[in-house]
Amino acid sequence: MIKDLGPDRVDKLQEIVDQVFIPCNLNMSLCYLKLKGYSTAVHFATEVLNKDEKNIKALYRRGTAYIYLSEFEKAKEDLKLANSVAPEDKDVQQAFELLKTKKKQSSEKEKMLSRKILEGVSFSDGREISPQPQSTAQENSKPKSGGFLDRLNGIRTTFRNIFHKICRRKAKKNLSLIHI
Repeated sequence: MIKDLGPDRVDKLQEIVDQVFIPCNLNMSLCYLKLKGYSTAVHFATEVLNKDEKNIKALYRRGTAYIYLSEFEKAKEDLKLANSVAPEDKDVQQAFELLKTKKKQSSEKEKMLSRKILEGVSFSDGREISPQPQSTAQENSKPKSGGFLDRLNGIRTTFRNIFHKICRRKAKKNLSLIHI
């Protein structure tokens, strides 16, 4: 049907589509960021960047979505490029601060989970992974999410049981390096 319009009209329609493509995809990316649909926000921002590699809004929005998806290296790349294009953009600077904060929080969560999983495990050289230090009174006053903590403790117990089985098998074969 579009071909029936003639080459001049098809070119004109393509021009119109090209003019609204970037703003529409930028708006969709923003909407999905607000709705916390970060993967979809990345998709729409990427569509814009396929047409305009240095679109600041698209780089900022995709970088922000990557932060919330915990894809910190990708976020850093997009935000660096956005910063090189517009170093005075305050939104990009705030996104860098958000990146630092989220990265630090993620690292702390990983350390805490690792410590919980390995809590009470001792090694053949006498080293022991001690329990997590006592939390402050302020942290103790916060309500705890029973469902999440129960699942976390279940995972920890499963890992400890597997670890114990492996160690017992090694002990039976006189290959034990770790004593529990």
